[in-house]
Amino acid sequence: MKELLYGSAPVLAALSSQRRRMFKLFAEGNSTHAAAAVSLARAAKLAVHYTLPKTLSGASTHNGLALEVSPIQLTSLRALGAFDTRESCYDAFSGGKDEISFDFTQRPDSPAFPLWLALDSIRDPMNLGAILRSASFFGLDGIVTTTTNTAPLSPVVSKASAGVLESFETLYSTKNLPSFLAASKEAGWTVFGTDIGAPPSKVLNCWDMPAINTPVIVVMGSEGEGLRKIVSNQCSAHLLIPGGDSRKLEGKGSLDSLNVSVAAGILLSHLSRKHK
Repeated sequence: MKELLYGSAPVLAALSSQRRRMFKLFAEGNSTHAAAAVSLARAAKLAVHYTLPKTLSGASTHNGLALEVSPIQLTSLRALGAFDTRESCYDAFSGGKDEISFDFTQRPDSPAFPLWLALDSIRDPMNLGAILRSASFFGLDGIVTTTTNTAPLSPVVSKASAGVLESFETLYSTKNLPSFLAASKEAGWTVFGTDIGAPPSKVLNCWDMPAINTPVIVVMGSEGEGLRKIVSNQCSAHLLIPGGDSRKLEGKGSLDSLNVSVAAGILLSHLSRKHK
């Protein structure tokens, strides 16, 4: 099975990262991006065609570039393991018995512990791509998505992510998100959800939340439906973004009125400073 990436950012990112199998480059015009893509393609010994496929005819977002590639296949995770504060490392456990080791390097002004995002049934490819872009910008340590009821990692997602999909190496899936969260909590991870329908005792105004001294997973649900109940129940607390200038928690706030990718960007920005 093959698919066609389009646009300068996804094509150049795919050629640079070589995360996928690549088959053909299509480059039209003499832009700087096209020249760079041709150079990378030749270095990878790919065939180069100087006219775009007919399937892209009339599209205005290809920037004169397309790349025929294999789909991205994600590794499925069962859980994240305990964070070793002395060695600054932790493991993740895949669908089998294999372990994936992660070294954590704290960046200046960044969280002192790993920060992951879990996505529960994000079906819109534009939202998924935008979330990936925000996650990369804020230096997120990893993302796990549900295996089913999630937008495929298509060229649309890659385009919406500005090519981040091609280079974000710590993107995984899970077959059972509630089980993944439960097992990760047992290993010492704090799980924050975003369910505005949660009991008031479990809702935190994100502006007023205290400093956190554990690794964190933030769980985001699909627009309209939000988090599934079985996922929401695994969250230790739920973060709410209050609307208006008062920054006070009154009623529901505004998380339910924000696009999920916008809400994710706000929370990641806040946690990347507050989660210390």
